[in-house]
Amino acid sequence: MEDSAQKNQIKETVNQLYALRAGLSLVDKEYDKSKKAEKTAENKIANSNEQRTTLFESINRLREKITKKENKKQKDYHNYASKVRQINNQNADIDGKIEKATKQKKKDLKNIVIVAPIALLCIVICALSAYFMSIPKLFVLGNLGLMPSVAAGIVLLIVTIVNCVSFSKCN
Repeated sequence: MEDSAQKNQIKETVNQLYALRAGLSLVDKEYDKSKKAEKTAENKIANSNEQRTTLFESINRLREKITKKENKKQKDYHNYASKVRQINNQNADIDGKIEKATKQKKKDLKNIVIVAPIALLCIVICALSAYFMSIPKLFVLGNLGLMPSVAAGIVLLIVTIVNCVSFSKCN
């Protein structure tokens, strides 16, 4: 019986070894599966990290573009505002020059309007005095009117010519 008990024990040990081998085989297969799953997970994590890095780089490029565009807009607005101020200053200068020229023309025209009739009156007095001097009976009267009126007429004529010339230059 010992023999049979030993055979039974050997059979049972062999069966346990087969069971152990089957278990080890199963563990080995599960280990291989876990290694494959681990590699797949590592690849997915690596891809995810690459995509994350790419996404952050894209975000940074977009931020830079937006910043450049905002800076350009600010610079363009500053240039525009500067041009508007410059144009407004030029318009103010032009308006001031126009106003000054208008005042000067009015002044010159006023002087011409005042001086011209006086000059014409002096010329008429000179002409009448010359006419009276040509008549012997009225020579003394003509001589009295001629001397002061000739001097005044010449002075007024010079003033009128100067005003006319300055007025024509303003136009």
